[in-house]
Amino acid sequence: MMKYAINAGRATQISFVNTVANYCTRVPGCDYDEVRKGLSMVARMDERYLGAGLGFGGACLPKECRALAYAVKSTGLDNDLVSEALRVNSGQVGEAIRLAEALCGSLGGKRVTVLGLAFKPETDDVRESVPVALAKSLVDRGAEVTVYDPHAMESAKALLGTHVAYANTAKNALRGSQCAFIATAWEDFRKLHPSDFKAQMASPVVVDGRRLLDLERYEKEGVRIAAIGTGTRGNGRWAPVQGPRKREWHYVVRDGEIHSDEHA
Repeated sequence: MMKYAINAGRATQISFVNTVANYCTRVPGCDYDEVRKGLSMVARMDERYLGAGLGFGGACLPKECRALAYAVKSTGLDNDLVSEALRVNSGQVGEAIRLAEALCGSLGGKRVTVLGLAFKPETDDVRESVPVALAKSLVDRGAEVTVYDPHAMESAKALLGTHVAYANTAKNALRGSQCAFIATAWEDFRKLHPSDFKAQMASPVVVDGRRLLDLERYEKEGVRIAAIGTGTRGNGRWAPVQGPRKREWHYVVRDGEIHSDEHA
């Protein structure tokens, strides 16, 4: 029971974070990284599960979320909270595709790259992998998909078969692409430069599904980019908000709750 509670709790936290991040994406000038600072400092939430993006996968969290939801329901209790965590998680692929289509239109018939296939970095595990689900969804939409992962290529071939093309490097995966998704938080992908996308892609459009890249830098260097959790800035672009006031927020905790006051 402890194991189920811990893993379902982690999954629920991730889905809560992604719900907040999805809202941030829709608010001009809003950025989840600022919200994350408050969650980490004040709410004492587990920092390892505060990252917004495509959501969770692997052998434990989805399976044990489903097990706990079923067990709770079997006793006649309301299991909506745990079930909702799973529903939110399954919707993150659609959120990433929505961002891509906002940048470059329908993905049907376009060459699209998915960087990352493992459910998390430093593993070749693709069990219940959200990046694999993303690749499948793109294929279903009629996109010509090329994939690359530093370690999970062979594991993914059993799930994706001949429906996608396989590249041997990240840069080769980008070649001729019209849209690229960062799907697993590999450090190799963080080290990519805007020039890599501009040199290899037919049109440099990127959706950062793991919030690895510096959006402002990429935008300034001519890459159209979006990330789950970051709203548009300026004239619909990711650029610093210009305004007459600088806002500072002072936080205090009273009776276990956070309160804030704004100061110009």
